[in-house]
Amino acid sequence: MTNTPQEEVEGFANEMLEALKKFEEEQTKMTLKEAIALVLEPSEWFIKEAKEGTIGKSPRFKRAVSYLRQFIEN
Repeated sequence: MTNTPQEEVEGFANEMLEALKKFEEEQTKMTLKEAIALVLEPSEWFIKEAKEGTIGKSPRFKRAVSYLRQFIEN
């Protein structure tokens, strides 16, 4: 049994939609190091710009950011 032109188009459109979904999923996957690198830049900026008495100036927060930087550099 042959497909109608409409069925052919729908089949092609579905194939393209699935390919696009797969492409988008692959683009959103990242390694732990990539994820850490992504959040480090704003975290380091936050430390520089934070006011005294805020979490950005807390030694614990600074240490956590430092540990993450060391993790991705090793």
